[in-house]
Amino acid sequence: MAEDIEVTHEDQQKINSFATWNLKFKDYTLDYDEKKKELANLNDAEDELVIIDGDVHPYLIGETFFHLPNDRISDELSEAKEGLKLRLVDLEERIRDCKVHMGSLKKDLYGKFGNHINLEED
Repeated sequence: MAEDIEVTHEDQQKINSFATWNLKFKDYTLDYDEKKKELANLNDAEDELVIIDGDVHPYLIGETFFHLPNDRISDELSEAKEGLKLRLVDLEERIRDCKVHMGSLKKDLYGKFGNHINLEED
């Protein structure tokens, strides 16, 4: 005989909160992965700048290419990299925060519902 487990309003709030944190976690993780790729691309661009000939090269700003001197492009790349690094640190903190909240909610919900609830990704 299956046991009936009452789901209280507080339980439903915890389930909803878990879903919200899980969505934030997925968004932050996706954003983090994209920013890591952008940083790798900037590192590659910086490496390429060192090995190519010439003093002026095209640099994309917005949707337009501008011909800039190497030192200016190097400065722009460094500035963009620093901004991305700061964003990555922020995203790491947000991801950690999500994991903490989700872990606490999982503990509470699995404690009450056991295997009657599934909070894991498939």
